[in-house]
Amino acid sequence: MKNNINEIWKNQEIPEVNLNEIKKNIDSFRNKNLKNIILVNVLFILTSIFIIWIWNYFQPKLITTKIGIVTTILSMLIYVIALNKTIMLNKEKFDINNNLYVKQLINLKNKQKFLQNTMMKIYFILLSVGMCLYLIEYVQLMSFTMGIIVYKTTLLWFVINWFYFRPKIIKKQNLKIDELISEFEKINNQIN
Repeated sequence: MKNNINEIWKNQEIPEVNLNEIKKNIDSFRNKNLKNIILVNVLFILTSIFIIWIWNYFQPKLITTKIGIVTTILSMLIYVIALNKTIMLNKEKFDINNNLYVKQLINLKNKQKFLQNTMMKIYFILLSVGMCLYLIEYVQLMSFTMGIIVYKTTLLWFVINWFYFRPKIIKKQNLKIDELISEFEKINNQIN
């Protein structure tokens, strides 16, 4: 019986792995992450400049408006700093040391989970509070009905982002990194 199991174990087929394809996937993943970080940083800077311009141009009178502006910029700054610290993959020769790459990918996945869960919650809470505080001064100038519509629309947009777009983005990010981890585990299985 033991010989039979050993024979089956030795004769099992290990799927072929295309190293060039994996290299392309890793380079693509790394480049997309870098482009994403650059895009988020540029959008943060442009959005912050626009918000500061609004502050300067409209000269808000209420302290809640000013606190709302600062809170909104702070929410974006916290998220951008966390993003810049977490999502990068070292450029190593993975065919020489693929165990290191698997560890890097798993570490990256853990950092990504932290960013997707903890930092995203902080971002959305601060952004929501900031926007609601910012709107107080301008909603006071509107009719009661219009003010309710503005707040409901703003909060609805946050809810849609939180429950629809955020899970889709997280699923897409996790799928890609899981795919890369799986490819490296196949290589490790072939080598071992």
